[in-house]
Amino acid sequence: MIHNIENVVDINLKNIATQIPRGRNYFRRHVVRYQKILKSLSGKGPLTILDIGVGYGFLAAAMKTAGHRVFALDFFYGEMAEEVCRQFAIPLLMLNMEVHELPFQDESFDVVVLGEVIEHFTSDPVGSLEKARRVLKEDGMLIVTTPNSLSAVNRIKRFLGQGDRLTYQSPVMVSGNSYLYGHHRLFCMDELQELLEKAGYQVCDRQIIFPGKVSPGGVRGLLGAVVVRLICLVVPKLKNILLVMARPI
Repeated sequence: MIHNIENVVDINLKNIATQIPRGRNYFRRHVVRYQKILKSLSGKGPLTILDIGVGYGFLAAAMKTAGHRVFALDFFYGEMAEEVCRQFAIPLLMLNMEVHELPFQDESFDVVVLGEVIEHFTSDPVGSLEKARRVLKEDGMLIVTTPNSLSAVNRIKRFLGQGDRLTYQSPVMVSGNSYLYGHHRLFCMDELQELLEKAGYQVCDRQIIFPGKVSPGGVRGLLGAVVVRLICLVVPKLKNILLVMARPI
């Protein structure tokens, strides 16, 4: 049964990857993250899902083709997000949840996904998580993924005097307002759990994973992806991505 679910998820993702031309490198780097989220939803549908930070749209499209009712939210990816959501008939809202309220009734969604989003929050992550909790059903699930501040890759970068290339980018204009896009705060697992608990959630599952294929250049060019993975076999908490599932209290 487990192998059947894995096969269905993998086939679904491969089909989606062929239909979305942009962001192929991003897809390869995050495919394992997509797989784990999709497998956690298998056999529980059809679910009503809000994908906050839809980005290139791979996960939202895969959830939609798996039979779920998906709504998307973004403000940085603009035309890219609009194009994919139009292609897969996914309703899309362009707004910054840190600034605006989510325009949904209380307890509207079975699942809210914050995939690689929380590290971009600039002011009040607890407040944004509380907004997500409001629209979650009482028995709903919040799924959060974010880079691990204590990963082997991040530690090696710091040792070599390298920073986060996404820290400073040009401001994004949305509805006449300027927002600075980038990684503003990375978390370790205990910090992320504490943040979720402050926002009114109970963590029910936490994993540290490799999201997908290691990207070329940087640390890989110096030490090699094999070395990083060997380090993480010995110390699993040094993997790249935090994945947490939590329920509203």
